[in-house]
Amino acid sequence: RAMKRHLAPDGTMILHLFDPRIDDLSSFRKPPQEERRGHDAETGRRIVARLENVEIDRFNQILENRWVYELEGQDGSIERSEHLTLTVRWTYRQEMKHLLARAGLEVVEEYGDFLGGQPDHGKEQILVCRQMPRA
Repeated sequence: RAMKRHLAPDGTMILHLFDPRIDDLSSFRKPPQEERRGHDAETGRRIVARLENVEIDRFNQILENRWVYELEGQDGSIERSEHLTLTVRWTYRQEMKHLLARAGLEVVEEYGDFLGGQPDHGKEQILVCRQMPRA
């Protein structure tokens, strides 16, 4: 409804979400060891980001990733660390189309990627919407 309020009567809205793979979510057991390395732009010191834990609430459709970020000192020791929790609620394609329709928006085109590919689970949800005509 908020998106519709901001949309001009003849406007077009493009919504981009990920389209979750149900089989990936249902078979999930333990997060993969994931580590990313980079450098602080100002100091050049190394930053390491490690995925500590992943929790999936399938009933409420919530994915929670807990990361730890470490800044290495000049001698290579950990100078500072911070924890970050990234929480995402996923919405299935048919669910999103239903919610949009209830808000008075119709999906006029849908794609599975930014090249105009067919919609499919595990790809992107790109929905082109307009306000529904008044009856």
